[in-house]
Amino acid sequence: MYKYDRQELVYKKLSLKFYLKIAGISSALVLLGASAGVTRLQASPPNVRTVIDYDTLVLSSFNEREYTRFMKELNIKFPHIVLAQSKIESGFYSSKIFKENNNLFGMKKPISRATLAKGSKRGHAYYDHWTESVIDYALFQSRYMSHLKNEEAYLNYLGAHYAEDPKYVSKIKNLIEKENLEFKVDQVW
Repeated sequence: MYKYDRQELVYKKLSLKFYLKIAGISSALVLLGASAGVTRLQASPPNVRTVIDYDTLVLSSFNEREYTRFMKELNIKFPHIVLAQSKIESGFYSSKIFKENNNLFGMKKPISRATLAKGSKRGHAYYDHWTESVIDYALFQSRYMSHLKNEEAYLNYLGAHYAEDPKYVSKIKNLIEKENLEFKVDQVW
């Protein structure tokens, strides 16, 4: 696997430490019952994409660009919809649930599916780092939404099973359009 060095403008081979980190994360997700698409944290060939330096990502504070890249590395379905969800659920990254619980999605601690949540605080799941929240969303998506084939079915599921707000889906659609999230997500690589 390779990582693109933006300063030297070359691809560099990743260290053994990075491989071990990825193997550990992948193994944990497989043990948790995640689908193959969720556990994929491997880089594509060097001429196609860069790979996320997970060590740097975990040590850094929240950054929407890195968050979006991380979603794409996890193969999260419809990342522009998920990005809109996280903005709405976290009060544009300002809510106490996001800041104190590292919870981007306002998710509760699940009872019957695999999770990375450490427990509950303020009635919501909490995580050691925001990346765990994203992985947990991938586990949620894998468990309940993997059969959904298009955006409309995905949004209908969110409206019927995820959101408490009856206007949730229209808020997501409006935010995607207003902030041009589909384009922003595509431009991250």
